Amino acid sequence: MEYYTAVGMKREQPDGAFCVEISGQPLLLSDTESFIWTAAVWSFTRKEELQGRMEQLLEAVFGEEERKVTAEDFSSCFQRLCTRGLLAAGKGRCYEEAAWEILTRSQVSVMRLPVSNKLSAFWYNIEQGYGLKKAVKAFRSVQLDKEENQILAEVGQDGDAAGLLRKTGEQESRRVLKTLLSLYEKQKIIIRKIREV
Repeated sequence: MEYYTAVGMKREQPDGAFCVEISGQPLLLSDTESFIWTAAVWSFTRKEELQGRMEQLLEAVFGEEERKVTAEDFSSCFQRLCTRGLLAAGKGRCYEEAAWEILTRSQVSVMRLPVSNKLSAFWYNIEQGYGLKKAVKAFRSVQLDKEENQILAEVGQDGDAAGLLRKTGEQESRRVLKTLLSLYEKQKIIIRKIREV
């Protein structure tokens, strides 16, 4: 099976356009492309599941009947994202095998959420009536264990997840991959670019 994940880092644009940066190059995305890319961030997902996730995202943003994407529009935008390198594909019997294939070719960046984003999340929770106790959670970090902190520090030096996996033995590389997957799913790293084989 083939699994996909998003590649690149979202960058703010003064005009509000949805922009993702790969290897220092900003790429603008159409509306549908931006929803597909967002649905693929921090996950390894099959194409069919990705379309379902995108539709859930559209429904959450626009409401149930406001915005529909045709199968043809999804397919053409999906293909364009793959061609531009904004979606990476990996093959495997399960998502872990596909993730292995993708991560062994990856340059990653450590995610550090700016205080302004945390503050925005705090005020959003207050506006939604969640109360102070829940709103304060916007400032908390995801807790990492000792191994996750160690791998995060190592990969944070140069972002070379592929090199980190290559320099470990087979047994050790499985442990490192598992930790990298955990960090990716906890939104602590993002795939910046994929090296072509």
